[in-house]
Amino acid sequence: MRKKIAAAALCVCLAASLTACQRSATETQADSTAADTNASTEETREMPTFDYSEGLEDTGYMTDVTASDYVELPQYIGVEISEADAIPTQETLDALMENILSSYATEEEITDTERAIADTDVVNIDYSGSIDGELFDGGSAEGTDLDLANSTFIDGFAEQIVGHKLGEEFDITVTFPDPYELNSDLAGKEAIFHIKVNSVTAVTTPELTDEFVQENLKDQTGCETAEDLKEYVRENQQESMIMNYMWDYLRENATVNEIPQNLYDVCYDYQDFSADLQAYQLNMTKEELMEMVSMSEDTLDEYTKSMADEILIAQAVAEKENIQIDDAYLEETYGDQLDSYLETYGTGYVKRSAILNKVAKIMADNAVIVENAETEAEGTTAAETAAE
Repeated sequence: MRKKIAAAALCVCLAASLTACQRSATETQADSTAADTNASTEETREMPTFDYSEGLEDTGYMTDVTASDYVELPQYIGVEISEADAIPTQETLDALMENILSSYATEEEITDTERAIADTDVVNIDYSGSIDGELFDGGSAEGTDLDLANSTFIDGFAEQIVGHKLGEEFDITVTFPDPYELNSDLAGKEAIFHIKVNSVTAVTTPELTDEFVQENLKDQTGCETAEDLKEYVRENQQESMIMNYMWDYLRENATVNEIPQNLYDVCYDYQDFSADLQAYQLNMTKEELMEMVSMSEDTLDEYTKSMADEILIAQAVAEKENIQIDDAYLEETYGDQLDSYLETYGTGYVKRSAILNKVAKIMADNAVIVENAETEAEGTTAAETAAE
């Protein structure tokens, strides 16, 4: 029997998307000039910590909060969803399979100085960027690892390293996009980067075969053949797409009349911690990070309210469906990782994640996939149709 991967794993529940946006912004900023600036602060400090189960009962529900007192829910059973929103494309499935195979890739350091660098290699480089002959801030770094197949540097940077060789020094020319929100001073400008290749690592990705599946994925997924795995991935991706659609539908159509103060405080503490943690990972102060990504106290307040809204909405559905999480469900959902999750996040947080998974599953199982979910009004979505 195939095993199902939990659709709502240990994340920051519904508010994970908010934090992901913040982290994405900082990572993009750090990589955007093709040169991650080193720490602006040399002060050593301890990594921030957070009690993820703060404000939660061991059941996974918010302490002293009955969400249905604050939320008006839309009809969430039998919502229509179009095939485009519910069924993954072949391109998406191919990318997912590639990611799975990539996680089992092997690496070999290349010492041959005559071998041309391939677009699947990982290189370690020094580089310095200049515009009109002048070095620019954030455009230089040493000892940077760059995965050429998955580069986050600006377009054209990684591609021009392909074909060169270990130990070689050369120049490449790139043009920053225009507009360029991360640094308007660089928008549309042509830059020259001097590159030195310090090392080259060849990455070999295995082929998808029945033998590979049996040796590496049978215990995790229950699949025995390559075709089994493809179907397993398709089923999980389709379920994930429907769940995500239903969460969006709930957020857009539920009404939160008020946020209880204790919930607001918990969500604010989390958002504040999240910003501080990201700053720590970038070796910055929280104030420096917030300035870099144009985040203010008003922004934190906005993220906090959005997070609180999502938690209230999800719990309101869980209350209506009388969802309760027992130990057997946790063991089935998280398997061997359960003890580690409980130690890191606490019982309340782990159970809340499981509750969210159940809420999403209920909505997904009762969604109605239709060929065309648009109404006569062009552009009306399935969610809007259901809401009407």
